[in-house]
Amino acid sequence: MTAARVFRYVGFEIDPAAGELTCDYAVDDRSFREEIRFPESGPTADRDWSQPAVAEAARLVFLLAGISYYKTAAPPVIDLGDHALTSAEREFLCSYYLEGLGEFAYRNGLDLTGLTITGGELDRRDPVGYLA
Repeated sequence: MTAARVFRYVGFEIDPAAGELTCDYAVDDRSFREEIRFPESGPTADRDWSQPAVAEAARLVFLLAGISYYKTAAPPVIDLGDHALTSAEREFLCSYYLEGLGEFAYRNGLDLTGLTITGGELDRRDPVGYLA
């Protein structure tokens, strides 16, 4: 079996009608999908899904949930594709992977110190806000 080369963040989609966030990832030629469903009642029921903060929260969930699928092969490169990050976000994501997978790497004899995250740079100074 050939070692995997690249973990890719493919994309995410918000479906307000279904109350669902779908996140897609790939390791080389294998695809993975995370489906997150929000309850029809409760705090998310009456939210305006068109708010910029909703898309930003979904983006962050997409970035963080990827770690579960990365572990299926733990390749040396993470490709963000069209999903650009600020320098602070990239630094956090790298720490999230390296520190969050410390025990996983140790138990599986993996050296993740050379992990590379590729993708565009996002130049954003203002945080995304939410208007209630």
